[in-house]
Amino acid sequence: QELANYFGTPLIMKPLQQLIADNKVPVQLIIGKPSMFISQQVRQMWDTFVPSEQMTVLNDYGHLLPLEAPELCAKLIFQKLNLTS
Repeated sequence: QELANYFGTPLIMKPLQQLIADNKVPVQLIIGKPSMFISQQVRQMWDTFVPSEQMTVLNDYGHLLPLEAPELCAKLIFQKLNLTS
């Protein structure tokens, strides 16, 4: 299973699609630059069903974005929550 994560996000795709479709809770993807963990191919798949206003791309950071820029991540999360409350 771990190896599969390097070629896609098999356990994330369907639940993410359902969250977006249900529109019951705020969803905001905050992603860093493409990496072996979240490839460009996965990002292109997300582009097909995640509205652009629900995806924030921070190309200065990698897949450890919450550890690399915790304050920025927190700011973006609070901004999203304030818009939807």
